[in-house]
Amino acid sequence: AGPTAPERTVAARFLVAAFAALDEDAVRPGALRLVSIPLWARMNPRAVGAALRGAPHLARHWKHARKKEAKARGPDGQLPEALALERDYVADLLLRIPADIEAGLAAAARAADAIPAGSG
Repeated sequence: AGPTAPERTVAARFLVAAFAALDEDAVRPGALRLVSIPLWARMNPRAVGAALRGAPHLARHWKHARKKEAKARGPDGQLPEALALERDYVADLLLRIPADIEAGLAAAARAADAIPAGSG
């Protein structure tokens, strides 16, 4: 089922702090790995093409990542869990944020509606 909304909130806050600390040698390798070339597999192909036109030196890395992913796929076409997690975790987390915000706002509205008039 995946992480709950509170767990995703903690993860998002952690990632914000990690990316804010990219100037720290101990943080940089782990944080940058989360937004590395394999994550691009989740992007629209036109966006990837535009990114590669803007940074042609990354084309070789992109091609290598695609080959590595193709080679790692099992007979069922699925990626090993570790590679899928590396590629998908941040993208999935970001895609869930709007729904989490909507759910939080709806819960806050219900709580506000439950407060009796004239109290507070």
